[in-house]
Amino acid sequence: MKSTGDRRPDKLEPPLPGQQETGSLAAEKETVPVIVKYGRMTFNRQYIIADRRVIDRPRPALWFAHNDQRQIYLSELHTESGRPGRR
Repeated sequence: MKSTGDRRPDKLEPPLPGQQETGSLAAEKETVPVIVKYGRMTFNRQYIIADRRVIDRPRPALWFAHNDQRQIYLSELHTESGRPGRR
C-alpha cells in the first residue's frame, strides 16, 4: 500500500474519531479490521475499513460528526425539480 497525501501506512497518525488503531500498519497484530456501514447515496449502502492508515481521504471532521449521537442523516432527490404543494 503506497502513501498518498492523506494516507501514510508507515507513519504514526492519530486515529479517526471513535476508532482505536495505534502504531504503524506493519506492526498491526489485529487480524479482523473494524468494518463500518455507511450510505454513499440513498439506498446505496457500502462498507469501509475504519482505519486512517488505509483510507485515502479519511475526513476526520466527518468521522467526528458520525460518532455524535445527535447526528441526523437525510437525503434528497436531485434528478427532478421540486413539485408545488397542494393548497
